[in-house]
Amino acid sequence: MAIKRDSHKFENPIINSFDALNDLLSHFNDQVSNQVSNQVKNLISSELGDKAIQILFYLSKMPRKSKDILVELLGLSIQTKNKQRYIDPLLNQKWIELTIQENPKDRNQKYQLTKKGRMIVEIHKAN
Repeated sequence: MAIKRDSHKFENPIINSFDALNDLLSHFNDQVSNQVSNQVKNLISSELGDKAIQILFYLSKMPRKSKDILVELLGLSIQTKNKQRYIDPLLNQKWIELTIQENPKDRNQKYQLTKKGRMIVEIHKAN
């Protein structure tokens, strides 16, 4: 198991990977301690960078197209490499998802937060 515990109740987990974070998110619904909150922030910043958090907060308001995320929010061009660098890792972690999942290439496709993505935003708001 990727989460190390000081007790049997997830009271002071050590989060050192995205697997550990996703495992923790599946066990918690409401409150997360400040220690866990700081670990989450540090892990995301070190692995994905601060832009990942910006994207999650941006999507917390409403679903957005990749163009809106890359150009308007991040000030980048609409190139595949930018989507691969900033959006795909969040999709892979299942923190964001497509709004039209049955047709990924739909011209009206947008991205929205998943339950885990919303939890991460709430953890960041808590501190």
